[in-house]
Amino acid sequence: MHQLSQAVALYDEGLVILRRLIEQENHRELEPNLAGILNRKGNTLYKMDQPSQAIAIWDECIVIYRRLVKKEGRSELEPDLANVLMNKATALRDMGQFPQTVMLHDESIAIYRQLVEQKGRHDLKNKLTNAIEEKKIVTQVLSYSDEQRKSLIAIMKLLKGIDFSGAKIKSS
Repeated sequence: MHQLSQAVALYDEGLVILRRLIEQENHRELEPNLAGILNRKGNTLYKMDQPSQAIAIWDECIVIYRRLVKKEGRSELEPDLANVLMNKATALRDMGQFPQTVMLHDESIAIYRQLVEQKGRHDLKNKLTNAIEEKKIVTQVLSYSDEQRKSLIAIMKLLKGIDFSGAKIKSS
């Protein structure tokens, strides 16, 4: 956990420098770097079990990517936008905010689908498939009773804290 805290501190230092370069010295070409560092900081906060803080960081990142993609025509950043939307969706899912999760999945699916089907980005097929599968799961969870959803959230929190890296599955 200490290494993750150090990473957040380093991200914060980098963000201060980038913001100064962008805002005071007008180096707008560094905005994708700013968004990228924000995304990584959000990922680190999420790993530190701070989903609310991660979501706040991803929100800022999403604003930057949306502006760059939609207003400035930076289509090469579309996969990055879709990725951050999925990151935020995962955190919201873990917090039990399933309707918002579905909306984020819809947006990321639309981006990935356009990239794969219209722009020939076949390298993103797995990301599209994962987004669709995640949405199916969350949509199914929405059909559960409140009590079932609360139980599921409690189980997910328990499982999140378990390290399965050394686990071996026995086949019968």
